[in-house]
Amino acid sequence: MPDVSNAIFGSWSILFEPTFALVLTAVLYLVGWLKLRRLAPHRFDGWRLTSFLGGLLALFIVVGLGALGFIDDYIKVHKRRSLGLNKRWKITGQAVLAVVFALLAHHYTQASTQVSFVRPLGIALGPLFVVWVFAVIAASSNRRISS
Repeated sequence: MPDVSNAIFGSWSILFEPTFALVLTAVLYLVGWLKLRRLAPHRFDGWRLTSFLGGLLALFIVVGLGALGFIDDYIKVHKRRSLGLNKRWKITGQAVLAVVFALLAHHYTQASTQVSFVRPLGIALGPLFVVWVFAVIAASSNRRISS
């Protein structure tokens, strides 16, 4: 069993200790922020909470995609399947993460659902914002580096 865990954690590109430290820091910061916000609401502006929640959402997507990659590597090593996670499940996991990210970003951080390629012209995506977020996350997560 130690050989399997060494193989898994040895091939994992995200180090466990810094990831755990970041998640723990974010949770402690959020608890402290909510406690201070409740005790002295006049001292803390809403934009600070919005900025913090945006950072938490970015951390959520990074850790979520890292966990998906970990599951893929685990299947490759433990099950001894060279293909790893089935592509259907990989895309499904990315879709779930993207939908949760898009809905939370729109609801809690008041993220705009407009896409602007030329500054004065903005295309209002509305519900298609979720599809746009999925396309961006899946494209960046599934990129291939060709030689």
